[in-house]
Amino acid sequence: MRPAIFHSGLFHTAKQAMEATWLSHREATHNLSNFDTPGYRVRNTDFRALLLEQEATPPKGDAFRAYLEDVAPRQTMNVDRELARLAECSMENDALTRILNKQYSNLRQAITEGRR
Repeated sequence: MRPAIFHSGLFHTAKQAMEATWLSHREATHNLSNFDTPGYRVRNTDFRALLLEQEATPPKGDAFRAYLEDVAPRQTMNVDRELARLAECSMENDALTRILNKQYSNLRQAITEGRR
């Protein structure tokens, strides 16, 4: 049985965000590695939008629909856009890693009651 602490709150949210970042990174590297393949269709999934749609109360309204239409799959390859996407994934992953490290440090301190 796994502790519930890792399946709720910040730990769960950070895990989902890291998974989305990893999938986006994988998709961008796949696009870059196939950019000169004849007939290749660019993959462009907005994993943040997918996570928002899966929430208990997803955003609604015209603004969210417009956002989803804006991130619709693109047909043309833009190497600069894919490289920027990789850089963004790297920065997001670094920030999430720092947040999780701090949370694990706080958890470790609580378990040991501050003793080392």
